[in-house]
Amino acid sequence: LALVDDLQTTFKFQGLESDYFRVVTRVKGHVSDKVAEAALAYYVQRIHPAHSGWLQNLSEMMQGFYADHFSSTVRVKALEALRELLDTYGLMYEQEI
Repeated sequence: LALVDDLQTTFKFQGLESDYFRVVTRVKGHVSDKVAEAALAYYVQRIHPAHSGWLQNLSEMMQGFYADHFSSTVRVKALEALRELLDTYGLMYEQEI
C-alpha cells in the first residue's frame, strides 16, 4: 500500500486517480491520516450539483470518512466538509439533502 501511495504522490501511478482513491477508501483502516485526508479532499471536489449523483457521493463520503472508523482527525475534516457543503447548497437543495 505504501508503494502505491508513493506512486500516486510522485504522479507515477498508472491507474486512474479515481481507482487510487477507491482503493484508499476500501483499506481506510490501514492508511495514514494524510492519505485519508487526500482521499477526502478528492471526494469533496466531486460533490457539487454540477456533477451527476452528487448527493449519492455526499452520502458515500460521509459513510466512508465519518461513519466508518477513520481517525478523529479525518472524521472532523469530513464534518467540516459537510458543513461547508450545507452552507453553500443547503438552501437551494434543502429537500434533497
